[in-house]
Amino acid sequence: MKYKMPPKGIKICIGIVSLILFILVLVIAINAGNNEVETIKIVSDDVQDFIPGNVTGNCVETGDNDKNREEDNLSDKNQETKSGKNKRPKGISDNIRVLISDKSHGYVQPYVELSCNTEYTVNDGKELVIHRKDDIITIDSETLKEGTVIIAPNSEEGRITISSIIKSGGAPSYRGTIEIAAYDEGYTVVNSLPVEEYLYGVVASEVPATFEEEALKTQAVCARGFAYNRICNPAFLEYGADLDDSTSSQVYNNFPETDSSIDAVNDTYGIVPMYNNDFITALYFSTSCGVTCSNADVWGGEALDYLGEYYQKEQDDEVYLADETAFRSFIDDNMINKQKCIDMYEAELPFYRWTAVYSYEEMTNAIANGIVTCDADKVFVLKNGKYVAMGEECPDIGEVTSIRVEQRGTSGIVKELIVVGSNNTVKCVGQHNIRRLLRPFDITITCRDGSEKTGYEMLPSAFFYVQRDEGIGQFMIKGGGFGHGSGMSQNGANEMAKLGYNYKEIINHYYRNVELVQIK
Repeated sequence: MKYKMPPKGIKICIGIVSLILFILVLVIAINAGNNEVETIKIVSDDVQDFIPGNVTGNCVETGDNDKNREEDNLSDKNQETKSGKNKRPKGISDNIRVLISDKSHGYVQPYVELSCNTEYTVNDGKELVIHRKDDIITIDSETLKEGTVIIAPNSEEGRITISSIIKSGGAPSYRGTIEIAAYDEGYTVVNSLPVEEYLYGVVASEVPATFEEEALKTQAVCARGFAYNRICNPAFLEYGADLDDSTSSQVYNNFPETDSSIDAVNDTYGIVPMYNNDFITALYFSTSCGVTCSNADVWGGEALDYLGEYYQKEQDDEVYLADETAFRSFIDDNMINKQKCIDMYEAELPFYRWTAVYSYEEMTNAIANGIVTCDADKVFVLKNGKYVAMGEECPDIGEVTSIRVEQRGTSGIVKELIVVGSNNTVKCVGQHNIRRLLRPFDITITCRDGSEKTGYEMLPSAFFYVQRDEGIGQFMIKGGGFGHGSGMSQNGANEMAKLGYNYKEIINHYYRNVELVQIK
């Protein structure tokens, strides 16, 4: 007689009964343990069913907006979050996957040591191992030679602490699951967790808890937009992640989450800035020099419509600081005569203006050390009247005799810098490379308030000019701001919040004509 499949309802019942029996056996096994028992192992042919696996999202179009925003309109009517056709796009993942980095080892760790404040489960794809609260385990060549291990707390309160990685706030603890993958060079760590919980750690790490409430909300909305943009366009697919936890993406869990960071995320739950039905690239940086710039002037490529050159004050004057004389006047007047910048939001902040002074020898040494950190395809050597890419071998510039800005963006940001030396002349392109080329590690940076900073690997910003003083044998760099300068100034947002602006108005100031959309 042929075997006849049982009815669908019977199959479901059998499955439920089997699951109940499994849970009962598990509970009995746990309760039967004693203090000498470290773990409980459960062997299964399909253990992936029990532990969350890899979760990534695919983006789809969100449909047409019901209304277009009016340019520069900050009214409540236009700032209200939308619903209807702009509800959360189908296919977007609830979870985000974050590649965890370590200052000493980067993305690949020699080993991983961790524990959990609750009971937790380790899944290597073949068996489940349940560990008790605070049990410390080590993942290394003895315990994982290949494949992936997934560690998950057995309760919602569970936080996994990775003691082998140190952040500014100490050994970091993580919500969600931790996935450890074996490579020839070591192990990668990916934290998979809900986006909203991820943001708790971003807001706490990106801005101080003492920031104004509306500034914290602004940071939460921008960070959420950046996160969903990366879920749609993963930047670390080679490691199975959407983004990392450093300034290459946005800083996550460098400091523990706080009550204020959690409140800021919860109070703006699911709200993201969008432009033409797409998640915007919500760029942000620390402090402006009184003006923001286009993304194209920072990284090249196509300029985004919602990012541009805006003075950081209430009056929307047209910006044109590409001219060297105009830019120097902008920097000098604001440094000398406070009345000229009194209406700039960040005029009283330390990094609004700064100065770095190099002796001739110090500048020569700084550039010799800085050029090796620049992208090889962004530094060009003058040969036979033409600039050619320096390649893998850095040129010996010799004693630096002059430095001049070759090209500025409309905002005044330096886009090309020429350095003339006794042996070679080089042209450096791109704000990040230019800041690294003039490496001020051993140079004192004096801020607007007289405070002094040292130990920086690159200049605070690329909003500067260089002046040589032959009489005393010095190069003086005068500049302003901290960071790349495109998008939202975090300190500027806080200053706006102090003046009474809400997070919707702040976002519309930095990202023009975007919509705040409720996606959940």
